Amino acid sequence: MDVQSDTPQQHSAMLGPNNKLILCNNSTEGSGELLFKEVNLRPEYDNQFVRNLVNEMSCVFIANQRSPDCPMTVEEVLHYSRSYRAVIKESMQHVQRALMTEDAASADLLDDLMRTLVVSESAWNLMEIIFFQEPQGGELALQLLKWLSIHIDDCRVMMEEVMKEDPVHHHHNYWPAVYGCLLQGKTEGVMELLVASNNTSKSCRVLMSVLSKMPVYQAAGMAVNEYEGKWRMWREELKQMLSQGVFADDDKMAQMAKILSGDLDSILSAVEELSAPWYSYLMAAIFYTQPYAKFHQVQGSIEGAVHRCGGIKSFDTHDSLIYHILRRNLVELMKCCSEEFSSWWFAAHLADVFHQANLLQEKNSLDTTMRDSLLLEYGGSLMQDHRLWNVGIHYLLQCPKYGRYHLQEYLARLPLASTRQALKVLSVCETHGFTQQASSICRVMARREIREDRLGSALTWCRHGKDGNMATIVAEKFLDQYRESVMLPSVDVLDALGPTMLLMSKKLLFLVKLREFHQLVDTGEEKEACSLLVALIKSRTAPARYWFLLILELLPMLESSKVLFTPDEVYDLMNAVTELKQSKSEEMMNELEVSRIQTLHLSLTRCLAKVTLSDSNALVAISCGV
Repeated sequence: MDVQSDTPQQHSAMLGPNNKLILCNNSTEGSGELLFKEVNLRPEYDNQFVRNLVNEMSCVFIANQRSPDCPMTVEEVLHYSRSYRAVIKESMQHVQRALMTEDAASADLLDDLMRTLVVSESAWNLMEIIFFQEPQGGELALQLLKWLSIHIDDCRVMMEEVMKEDPVHHHHNYWPAVYGCLLQGKTEGVMELLVASNNTSKSCRVLMSVLSKMPVYQAAGMAVNEYEGKWRMWREELKQMLSQGVFADDDKMAQMAKILSGDLDSILSAVEELSAPWYSYLMAAIFYTQPYAKFHQVQGSIEGAVHRCGGIKSFDTHDSLIYHILRRNLVELMKCCSEEFSSWWFAAHLADVFHQANLLQEKNSLDTTMRDSLLLEYGGSLMQDHRLWNVGIHYLLQCPKYGRYHLQEYLARLPLASTRQALKVLSVCETHGFTQQASSICRVMARREIREDRLGSALTWCRHGKDGNMATIVAEKFLDQYRESVMLPSVDVLDALGPTMLLMSKKLLFLVKLREFHQLVDTGEEKEACSLLVALIKSRTAPARYWFLLILELLPMLESSKVLFTPDEVYDLMNAVTELKQSKSEEMMNELEVSRIQTLHLSLTRCLAKVTLSDSNALVAISCGV
């Protein structure tokens, strides 16, 4: 498809091989030269780290496919999901190491990839917590804060830097480190920083006492109701201290006490000061207002947290993913994954995990699941890359309704850059019963071999594709070479042809019989060779334009002292020469052709006389014997 503009400077574009867009700039100014430029429509697959990720993810995908009759258990789904996360983490490590050695140009691309991997792994981890682990009561808030501390570790880094300073509270990141630890529920880190600051004020001592007494939920040996009662008592005591002005002499201690007591304005203020994401506010608010909250209570707090932190319009990709995961909105989550990532690998694999967990079975207007739609998109994108098409096959085949159809179409359009690749594609077609595509590949490769004058290889491709029409074309080329040099090329290929191919092409049958004639001559079976060639001419299996050449091949046998022909065979050859002469007047023949015709007539006449005399002698001998 060409696209052109109406401006004086004309631009056109066409889709080239390997999914590249060819841009042409035909300027009307200056020399008017055509300028061409290739634009790769899928640059992410040019990155070796992305290709490695794709291959590793495909191994996990293939190993974990199940039939609908054998669904996964929750434990198996978790193992499946964590296998994907392990691949992403490993890829992150490889990219991180490369960032230490790559030049600036490559570093920009690797930085983008690293951000994508970090966002993917973080969102995937939270998805496992929300959808599959489903922590209850006091565990939920702790799990969310644990997730937060793993994936947003700014406070850990700041704390390590601060602790190297002497005194620590003079470091410019001292208070950001304190508030960062507090928002992530790391009360021990807060206490460590306070102790290191040598703050001896009454407010600091009281706050450290409050922190040390803060109830922490223990899943083993503590009921949720018991934990809730202890926490409420602890919080009421803290609120009384605040109302009594215990922390009035130190604003920092007072703000920390307010955060501990669940004051949402103080929590928001700390989040804004640290430029932390909206979900930091949500998880801190849950932990300090209702740490025993169940999931539906967390969901009820999401919209309020989003509103307080600037609304959805301020979200980046990571914010949006976390938002949809916490709301357990799978449709919007898959939509976000599809829109925000340049490649389909994240959305496709995530959808398959949900599918295996039986959470994503709704069908669309095309009667296919969202998982199948995403696998088709992802598999299709891989099929369009000459390095990853064989990986894409596995994804398309897992889509029961349209997968095989898509695979057939992609295979038919794959650029066959080499014989090796063509054989790979052919093997796939034969494995899955794509007869039409297999025949098409063989036909394309046969034509290519004909252009390169490799007739033996061309005939081999015809045999692969069982293509009688193409075999006839190749046989014509063989015979053209035979007519020029009176030698057959690639005889080993002719010897390997089976009877099925011979039935599909009359020209090919003639070619094989001609090869058989030469073999009989080489082995000294001249009489059988002569009978074979005469039979080819008489039955018209041999095209008439080759008769003259074939009879010339018989000339040494005609002149032989041995009797190699029967009278009928000689008459058949005479009739053939006469027919050739009648089909072409002497005026149209050159001197060489006229001379050869005369030579053949004389040879045939002498041979007939010799055969007749031999038969007469044989009759006399029989009579004498009688």
